Amino acid sequence: MKTVHSLRFWWSHLQVPFALFVVTATVFAVTPLDEHIARAVFFDAASAQWIGAHSWVINELLHTAGTQRDLACAGLHPLSYNGSKPTGVA
Repeated sequence: MKTVHSLRFWWSHLQVPFALFVVTATVFAVTPLDEHIARAVFFDAASAQWIGAHSWVINELLHTAGTQRDLACAGLHPLSYNGSKPTGVA
């Protein structure tokens, strides 16, 4: 019974963020809105380049290390499954 209550608790707290994510992801997928936002916020028209284009933090830390982190997490994910069932499930 505790597992069912726990699932209800988490689902009730995740509904709004999940709905906002779905709406935002759909808008970004079907419109060029994300590109317009990126250009308005992160593009310097005077120098015709992206802000931070030559920054170590942006290039190495955010892009290169971020990609490596994502790939490592994706590679390790199958190892996290140990075949066990959640508690309270027959």
